[in-house]
Amino acid sequence: MLELRSVSYRYAGARRDAVRDCSLRVERGERVALVGRNGSGKSTLLSLCKGGVSPSSGEILVDGVSAGRDGARLLQEGVGILRQDPRGQLVSSLVEEELAFGPQNLGIGGEELGRRVREALRLCGVEDLAHSRTMGLSGGQMQRVALAAVLAMGPLYLMLDEPCAQLDPRARQGIRSSLAVLAGRGVGMLLASHLPEDIASADRVLVMEAGRICWEGRPLELFSDAALLARAGVLGDSADALNALARRGVEPREALAADATTLRGLVEGRADGACVQSGALRRDASGPVGWGTVSLGGKPTGRRCGGEASHPPAGVELALDDVSVSYEAGAPALSHVSLVARGGRLTLLAGESGSGKTTASLVAAGVLEPDGGKATLLGRPVRPSDVGLAFQRPEDQLFCATALEDVSLGPGNLGESASDARRAAEDALRRMGVGEEAWPLSPLEGSGGERRRVALAGVIAMRRSAYVFDEPTAGLDGAARVRLEGQVGELVGKGAAVVVVSHDLDEWLPLVDDVCLLRAGRVVWQGRAAELERQPGTLGASGLGLPLYLRLREALHA
Repeated sequence: MLELRSVSYRYAGARRDAVRDCSLRVERGERVALVGRNGSGKSTLLSLCKGGVSPSSGEILVDGVSAGRDGARLLQEGVGILRQDPRGQLVSSLVEEELAFGPQNLGIGGEELGRRVREALRLCGVEDLAHSRTMGLSGGQMQRVALAAVLAMGPLYLMLDEPCAQLDPRARQGIRSSLAVLAGRGVGMLLASHLPEDIASADRVLVMEAGRICWEGRPLELFSDAALLARAGVLGDSADALNALARRGVEPREALAADATTLRGLVEGRADGACVQSGALRRDASGPVGWGTVSLGGKPTGRRCGGEASHPPAGVELALDDVSVSYEAGAPALSHVSLVARGGRLTLLAGESGSGKTTASLVAAGVLEPDGGKATLLGRPVRPSDVGLAFQRPEDQLFCATALEDVSLGPGNLGESASDARRAAEDALRRMGVGEEAWPLSPLEGSGGERRRVALAGVIAMRRSAYVFDEPTAGLDGAARVRLEGQVGELVGKGAAVVVVSHDLDEWLPLVDDVCLLRAGRVVWQGRAAELERQPGTLGASGLGLPLYLRLREALHA
């Protein structure tokens, strides 16, 4: 058992503890979900469990042995960690070398080393990437490779910080299945996540708030309580679906594993005679609300009824015209991709990990020159300053000493006066929920979600006619996601052309007007979002699994 006893930790110069008087246990073979809003202390707690930082007070034990100053090696060798930003823990140039690096440092070689590398590649579904360059991987591929490198070291306990945040739905399910296999082999896990499916797969849940563990219980108890879900920052259509089922006694893990026929039986068998209806799902930043009986459909947005946009069309067009890109010998990253994002409409660019989404976003924003074809805005070639671009990794666009300086940088570079740039920055920071106490601090000192909110504020402050947001909700808690969705909706309502690149189909599919699906660098489907929701098989054909809310709707209306 991995155990923390009254552990606290405070960063140098901080005014309060990041982790305060935390006690917890993780049994061998147990999966424990750690949830809470951005900045609640989850990543710090995981780092403490690994020995990345040492407690200011309290004690950590591994299988009954204290991991104090003389026992720190217990944490280093017995506990593995996957950090929120996988790029930060990759050290080798090739994937196979990356997986071998950790075990070699533990003195493992020969056939045992090869066996561990092959097994980790298989568990994480990255066998085909064994000879690839690590820095040429997509964000989702990098996340799976980083996890495989941790597994190759054979840890007794795993600390997982948002392990599925950068993955497409099918890859997420693959990782969850692999984690279930590891749990069956006796590996204990503490997994920080905002994804309802990750939480539902756990044996037990801990909720963190302001550095403390404020609640502990089973997933069924958490998902039965809408107010607690909101307090934990767990929102979205999947959370609402699981809440509706949990209130009827359906175990969340049981709902995830069920096929359409079984799901329908679960709902009808435990709905206490309630009629299953189709309706509009309503939620706001205060948290999810009940589905009544089982109420299914889209959130109130600029899109539809009937799939039509309610906002007026605008003249802005951000377009990719027959774009092709190749990074190195082998399959191209993009092959003859054409896409038009129109002003006053929200476009979703989706596809499995490695399908070319980020490459397409970089071309659309004018920061990557294609090998063939062109990117245009209002009929003219796109320049880097024309399009507001939020990178997949927020760290890639945070440069300044303070959050306020960083967000002011974009408007200032576009020619605004210092005072106007500051006003634009302050407004954007407030819109993204970044409190004034964080403005004079380095944006890199915050949690992953806090860094992302500052980076998103920097993009919004630029006030462009077109925007590209690459995985903008990765690592954000539910309230921050809803806030971002509102800001994106405002941009669209003002006539901007907005493209969202995302694996979070639960978040964005009910909100967007148009969808473009990529697979292996090619467009495999384009059209209205409402049309795609009526063709669930199309998502499967593109390499994506169905979001839970669509699975549930399909089951109820079969």
